[in-house]
Amino acid sequence: MPKSISRKDSRIAYCAFRICETDKKMSMYSIAKTLHGQLVPLSGTRQIEYYGQTIQYNAVAMFNLNEVSKFIDVATKFWFKEKPVDTTLTSAEYEVTGKTEPTDGIIKVFLMSSKPNNKTLYVTYQGKIGNITLDYDAKQKKAHLPNDFYFPFTSADTFWERKPKSVLDMENAMRISIVAITENGKDVYFEKRQ
Repeated sequence: MPKSISRKDSRIAYCAFRICETDKKMSMYSIAKTLHGQLVPLSGTRQIEYYGQTIQYNAVAMFNLNEVSKFIDVATKFWFKEKPVDTTLTSAEYEVTGKTEPTDGIIKVFLMSSKPNNKTLYVTYQGKIGNITLDYDAKQKKAHLPNDFYFPFTSADTFWERKPKSVLDMENAMRISIVAITENGKDVYFEKRQ
């Protein structure tokens, strides 16, 4: 394991620490703090036992131990796309589910995404209708898939946002139009099936 994570091998992360709770049981958070680290999104939820505690996670982040990262705990919120203006009212992209003790100056943080865009799409598979949950933006008709997400479908497969009556139902049917490779996975765009 490296002694530190270099800036060229890292990306910017923003975190906010829980400060207190209001009388209405609303958590209040610090201003966003900037960190540099590595984020590894995973497909599906994983589980490990760490010091007798079961931790579920779907992403792992690693940070150099410093004046910000040393305060990370299970009440910390994370954002990797953009810096939040109001950390209390902005939903986190990731929430901490656990962390390791620092090793060689690096802390490993287990995260669970708070994906507000998770949506079930229906798809034809082997002549039957199945369903798949994706990080899906209905307005853009776009799904984002992490690098290690197995997605065997092609433009020949039919997708729906609502459960169809049968595999022959072409009302609101979609197909894959473009698959774009991104830095952290793939963006799959859909279009109306003709």
